[in-house]
Amino acid sequence: MAKRRNSILLTIVLTSVFWVLAVYLFNTLPQLGDNRVQGQETRNNLFAEDDARVVIGPPKGHTSKPETEEEKNGAGEKKDGAMAADKEPKSEKELRVKTGYTDYGFNKVASDAIALNRAIPDSRHPKCRTRRYPDNLPTCSVILIFHNEAWSVLLRSVHSLLRRTPRHLLTEIILVDDFSTRPHLGVQLDDYVSSLDGKVRVVRQKSRMGLTRSRMAGAEVASGEVLVFLDCHIEANTGWYEPMAARIKADRSNVVCPTIDVINQDNFNYEGVGDAFVMGSFNWNLIFKWRSIPSRIRKEDVQDETSEFRSPTMA
Repeated sequence: MAKRRNSILLTIVLTSVFWVLAVYLFNTLPQLGDNRVQGQETRNNLFAEDDARVVIGPPKGHTSKPETEEEKNGAGEKKDGAMAADKEPKSEKELRVKTGYTDYGFNKVASDAIALNRAIPDSRHPKCRTRRYPDNLPTCSVILIFHNEAWSVLLRSVHSLLRRTPRHLLTEIILVDDFSTRPHLGVQLDDYVSSLDGKVRVVRQKSRMGLTRSRMAGAEVASGEVLVFLDCHIEANTGWYEPMAARIKADRSNVVCPTIDVINQDNFNYEGVGDAFVMGSFNWNLIFKWRSIPSRIRKEDVQDETSEFRSPTMA
């Protein structure tokens, strides 16, 4: 029995060492086909500043009028995805769609056809919509990391956060550029951000640093009481922040994660998880999956559909 236990322990240790080395090599070695000299030259032509962690933000006092969900009725609103309805030849559009999948991993044509501030359905359980939270919740700095991300997806993330986060709780949105080289993420992004709400700013990395170190760069300049790390291709839904903030207010050592809905990569249809009793998990291929809450945890933690519960993973 002891021999079997030692064998299992050795396997776990070796597996852990393998993944640590893999992550280290991924973050330190140049990527195949990545011309760093050419990338640096391209970046110098695209960006107004080339110093480490240049922070760019809008003029003080600038505000923008928010639109309500009911006012939105264009392509992709409420739930359904959309494709661009234009006179472009089918063959050319198919090529653009294929290029989008190659460059970004999703249908960029569909994303570009949808408004940056589209309305989405409130996918919360009905009981969650009536649950009340304290007024004096901690403020937050939302940190998004991007590298060569598509314009419409990145900006839709920003607009959704501005529209659906209580203004008095949102200190700032920090966009950390992990050394992007695409033209639209240079001066064009700076100009766009300067026209937005005064809570959005850009932090630029001097070289490719990877996800974790870029998150730390955002954290270093953040001033909110809570740090929220999100992907740069998300859409925040109604009431997304208050439940998590309440858990942190109850115990500042809590690290919280929401249930995450799905945006269809092919047509950008907004799809809810559908089940309130799900938790994150990984299969043996380390692919993240939603699964039903195990009976033991449900029995100990879950009273109803609004209950928070312990989880070993976060997406």
